[in-house]
Amino acid sequence: MSIIQTIPQELLDEIIPYLTEAIDLINFCHTLKALLPIATVLYEAGTLLKQRPSRVWPRLDLSVNLNPHLGLTDTSSHLPAESLKIMASLGSMHSRYGGSTHLRMFFFPIDHLEALVPHISRKVSVEIESNPESVAKTAKLLQDNGKIVTTALWGTVTHVTDIEKWVSPLSVLNPQKVEQIPVSMLSALKECTRLRMIEVSCNDIDDADFANSLRDLNSLRELHVNCFTSPNRRSEVIDVLAATVLAKVTFEVNMDEDLSFREIGSLNLIGVLDIKTVGYFKHIIWQRQYLQH
Repeated sequence: MSIIQTIPQELLDEIIPYLTEAIDLINFCHTLKALLPIATVLYEAGTLLKQRPSRVWPRLDLSVNLNPHLGLTDTSSHLPAESLKIMASLGSMHSRYGGSTHLRMFFFPIDHLEALVPHISRKVSVEIESNPESVAKTAKLLQDNGKIVTTALWGTVTHVTDIEKWVSPLSVLNPQKVEQIPVSMLSALKECTRLRMIEVSCNDIDDADFANSLRDLNSLRELHVNCFTSPNRRSEVIDVLAATVLAKVTFEVNMDEDLSFREIGSLNLIGVLDIKTVGYFKHIIWQRQYLQH
């Protein structure tokens, strides 16, 4: 028996979460008999859903309509036994090794979700649909099944007329991070106790209540601002930082852009700056500097 076959299971469990490319995990599993069941789960899930391994691990991507492959139809909202077995095995694997599931609500009526949600990973990211009543039902289902919503993607929701209708559904959803949310909707997050980070667009920061909305989000610690189209509005963000509890702000800008001397001076008064290149963009990162007593 080769030495690699004697690696303790506890150590293997520590290694697997770092194999974030599906093909790397599959190859690793094929070198160790003890991990062959994991490769089998990935193969069976990919075959069932007709998806590449990269859409199954480390995140199961349910952003497309996979209901027919799962056996969920307009006339049947029960998972067939084989689908249930495969999805339960995949969900268990994800939960054990830090994987997650991305769910686009639009594609899943509530009766299909009731069949599916108990068997997916504990960590879930969701793409919110435009109906707060539907979001409320999905949020309650996720909560009842002990799921943790790591990210809520807001991109498809526009023209909200009654913000108060969203407060309760979002408080039950209780995401840790919200992406692409309109600034006008920030007050709808006021009861989200797990919320740590939001992503907004500079182009959207023309709301006089922006500062108040940030202050009302008591658990919020990080803000990501996309500044591609309206860099002149960065100052509106910078001017309110001192009055918030934010610990970190990232300004995502084009590679040829920089902060003005005024912006740099204002930020350096209350924190420290760092610059990183991420793909084709530049991240200008401000972090609050806490005084030592």
